[in-house]
Amino acid sequence: MARFTTGTLSENRAMLIATEVQDLGQEHRGWADEQLTLNPEDFAGESRKALGDRVRALVQEIEPVTALERIDDARSRRFLRLIPTGNMTMRLIGQNPAEHGVLMHQVLSDLADSKTAAGKGQGRTREQIRADEFCGLVTGEQNISPRVEIELVMTDRILFQAEAEPAYLQGYGTIPAAMARQLVRGRDMELKLMRWIRRTGALDLDPRPDLRDPGLPEPGAAH
Repeated sequence: MARFTTGTLSENRAMLIATEVQDLGQEHRGWADEQLTLNPEDFAGESRKALGDRVRALVQEIEPVTALERIDDARSRRFLRLIPTGNMTMRLIGQNPAEHGVLMHQVLSDLADSKTAAGKGQGRTREQIRADEFCGLVTGEQNISPRVEIELVMTDRILFQAEAEPAYLQGYGTIPAAMARQLVRGRDMELKLMRWIRRTGALDLDPRPDLRDPGLPEPGAAH
């Protein structure tokens, strides 16, 4: 937290970092602080989500077992609850595994976009359409089977060598390597080979053809 003590890091961002590293040992917290201050320019214009992802990736790499224990605990407390809020409305709240949330978000977004594009919005906002479609799917009034996908980016080292380097779940953020391997294990999936452009930090699609249902995963992003 050296940058906070010098006044170059806001209190909110300092608290965000402190929350992410709170389960690390003292030695590891010091190491994480050093890593975060190696490149001060990284903080310039960085969003809170990007900062959180960056710190979380460090924690997951330093103590992967601790990170998995926290994730298992959070996932075990999944729930959905409907709470009356008056004026003939109810609020839906809950906590679900990240991959389920990403899929639900994609399905509802695709349905809302399709309705709007087909002129079937009937004056409803996109969020109203999402709410109506969600209700229809849960109650059985809608029966669809859209093609959905999870975009999970990981290195070949994560897949083949059981390294602790975190993966990235599109729509959520960084996740531990072990959790990424659990998500792709035994699933019908499509793999796309990617090339990491170290200079820009970007991912570029490999010119080789896509791999579908391979016997063994290839380095790249698992869908």
